[in-house]
Amino acid sequence: MSTNHDINIKNYSKLSSFLKRQFAGHKSKKSKVFTAQDVKTFINEAPDDIYLAVKVVLILGITGACRGIEFTTITIENIEQQGQLLVIKLPNTKTKIDRTFIVP
Repeated sequence: MSTNHDINIKNYSKLSSFLKRQFAGHKSKKSKVFTAQDVKTFINEAPDDIYLAVKVVLILGITGACRGIEFTTITIENIEQQGQLLVIKLPNTKTKIDRTFIVP
């Protein structure tokens, strides 16, 4: 709360105690994640005529450890073919440092 409204919740001990009691025993939901085998199966078995774009994004995302927002900044000018490799330059990343990765 302090980042958005400049309020320090530590100044409200009764509220903190109340919130702790309310959420005692609460189990957060775990997101399902794809295994390496799930990814490999999808890439090999999903039909390209339907899922080609998804496969490309999946490969780029995994190979380059890309965040979702970083995909919106990639343009054709950021992709360079060098023989059998693709060199991808990510401008303006979250860390404000341009990043480059290679897709074999």
